Amino acid sequence: MGTGAGFYVYIEASPVAPGNKARLVSPIVQYSGSVQCLTFWYHMYGQHVDTLNVYVQTRLNLGSPVWSKNTTQGNVWRRAQVDVNAKVAFNIVFEGVRGIGYAGDISLDDIDIKPGYCQQGSTATPGGTRAPATVCDFENPTVCGFSQVTTGDQFDWTRAKGKTSSGGTGPNTDHTYNTDQGYYMYVEASSPRRNGDKAQLVSPVYSTTTQYQCLQFWYHMFGRNIGTLNVYLKVGAVTAKIWSETGDQGNKWYIASASIPPQNRLFQVVFEGVRGTGYQGDIAIDDYAIKSGACPVPGGYYIFVETSNPRKTGDAAQIESPTVTPGGQWRKCLRFWYHMYGAHVDKLNVYTKSVSLSKPIWTKQGTQGNAWKLAEIQLGITAQYTVVIEALRGPGWQGDIAIDDVTLSDGSCQPGGPIKFSTPNTFGYRNVFLDLSGVTSVSFKLKACSDGHIQLQPTKSSPEQMNYEAVIGGWSNTQSVIRDSKNGHVVTTKSKVLECGALKPFWISWDGGHIRVGQGLATGQGIFLDYINPTKFVVGGLAVSTGYGADGYWEINDPTGSGTKPLSTYCTFENGTCGWTQDTTGDQFDWILLGGSTGSGGTGPTTDHTYGTGAGNWQNRCHLKSIRKTMMPTS
Repeated sequence: MGTGAGFYVYIEASPVAPGNKARLVSPIVQYSGSVQCLTFWYHMYGQHVDTLNVYVQTRLNLGSPVWSKNTTQGNVWRRAQVDVNAKVAFNIVFEGVRGIGYAGDISLDDIDIKPGYCQQGSTATPGGTRAPATVCDFENPTVCGFSQVTTGDQFDWTRAKGKTSSGGTGPNTDHTYNTDQGYYMYVEASSPRRNGDKAQLVSPVYSTTTQYQCLQFWYHMFGRNIGTLNVYLKVGAVTAKIWSETGDQGNKWYIASASIPPQNRLFQVVFEGVRGTGYQGDIAIDDYAIKSGACPVPGGYYIFVETSNPRKTGDAAQIESPTVTPGGQWRKCLRFWYHMYGAHVDKLNVYTKSVSLSKPIWTKQGTQGNAWKLAEIQLGITAQYTVVIEALRGPGWQGDIAIDDVTLSDGSCQPGGPIKFSTPNTFGYRNVFLDLSGVTSVSFKLKACSDGHIQLQPTKSSPEQMNYEAVIGGWSNTQSVIRDSKNGHVVTTKSKVLECGALKPFWISWDGGHIRVGQGLATGQGIFLDYINPTKFVVGGLAVSTGYGADGYWEINDPTGSGTKPLSTYCTFENGTCGWTQDTTGDQFDWILLGGSTGSGGTGPTTDHTYGTGAGNWQNRCHLKSIRKTMMPTS
């Protein structure tokens, strides 16, 4: 009915424990002599939604689910169909599984079962003929009129259910039912197949059209020897590639789409699986459809932390980058866009991790307004490392934090300009990560009330070691000194060189053993510290800090003039998480991939940063423990 006056059945998640199950059993359905089509509508909405399973019970044997769906699917009713192939009388059993919290109600309505396959492979036309199917789940043995190509390829596609015959490749379930009872089409890469062998599957012939159409299908490409899946549009004897994917994409089903322009001739769609280097190269497809209109522009995804119940104050969510191997490009710039909006927003931290987590190298706390903002962090680590981004939950549910468009590039964060950053009042040194080969001076600007420290280091990244250190405006901005780790102060000047709120220019030079510090940006001017060491020393790097009681803002000019190099990594989250993974041991909850609004009022973004659009809402939400490609909802 679509009104509040209509009835449905549901499971109430509030009073029961996680994992508890509720089963609804149909009356006995007699065998009709052929396959029967089960149709029902389901509603699965809420952050704690777990699983809805459907079973075909015969002779009191429940068996395994023939259809399954898990996690929130959005605040909408969705239609599902299942082909029931029982050869005896049976019952339909619906099973709802309670999730981790109260926001996990699951509902059912309009349950029906009729003779025949749910998808007949073609549709009736007004003239009484049959039009070729534009939707196919491959449950019908006729595979909706698809056929094998008999010339030009070396092997065929196979209709299958459950696992493929080879370990470490292929799907475990189909996409339609998400069980081992559903069918899909795949290419078997085992012997006698060879590298480069092709298998082509061609659709029925479609009529001409005056408007764009959208081809959509789900694909599965898992295994270390995966080759290539190509999709072609065939018009007469001419074929044109409209989509392609190569290599291992992980053990998941992913959606793909390609627009088909208006056609003034009959056309077909061709799926081509190309065998890779070994037997672990099975490629599968499922849930094919051609829909009216061009495919929507992809985009609109970001990752965020959901701070609603059952999250508690102080809960942390950490996500870790793939391993970074610096090689010869040890200086890198990490950039990302962040969104921190809401009355209860707490903190966003960034760390590096070699063996263990570093101290935070970047922190932002509290609401920053309803806008995406850019963060830039200069990195300079010579050993392998990862980047860890951590969000902390504040005192309430209006504390969603999001990030998008993460890049890691070689070189300086400010090409052609100064390296800009802040230092807290904790007297912790921060490496500047400059390449000082052949360089004897650096100019910079500093805004601090007192206690600016700049170290001359023997290597690029060794703040625990130093040749000498200049302290500018130390001791409450009453004196400046040059000192070393062995002899303490070697020269002292009484001066008041810093000014709260003012960005003051300085330079430091170290030609041989001669250390000088001056005011201004031109080396040699305004000298107020001067020390000659009879023993020459090598300066390989710089580190800076501000002492206790003084926050600092620095702009350090790059004397080498080397700007940012091409990106070494880039993640927009439009195709999953690009290898970023959840912490599974040291935090309390996870980052979530989402398009559109976070669903909580007064917090979080309403669009992503990449496109400024939302690809949907709650129905597009996916937890990230193993996701690698954008996973879209289906009905």
